[in-house]
Amino acid sequence: MDVNGTELLGVKWRLRSIVLDGRPIDNVAEAEAHLIFGADGKASGRGGCNLFFAGYKNKGGSVRFQAVASTKKYCEATMPVETAFFKALGAVTRLSVEDDVLKMVSKDGKAELVFARATQE
Repeated sequence: MDVNGTELLGVKWRLRSIVLDGRPIDNVAEAEAHLIFGADGKASGRGGCNLFFAGYKNKGGSVRFQAVASTKKYCEATMPVETAFFKALGAVTRLSVEDDVLKMVSKDGKAELVFARATQE
């Protein structure tokens, strides 16, 4: 189902897979990256190493993220995932939610982010 936004807000979405430039990225689940949509038009979370935030606009299943700002730590094991995550956020244009899975894809289909709704911790 395409979403207008309220079902996204305040939910911790755990990143499960990334496709960038048509290629899957390895070790995504191990990076423990996540995304939270705020009602204020800002998304925040963890990229795998650094905390981040970015403005976003979502309307009727169409989504656009502004440039990502993040802290500047370096984590050798998770930097490839974080770099791909942030690049894919800039490329995605559509989103949908089905069965607690959030999927965002680019117009050309070469970038894809898949998240699972986090259970209560």
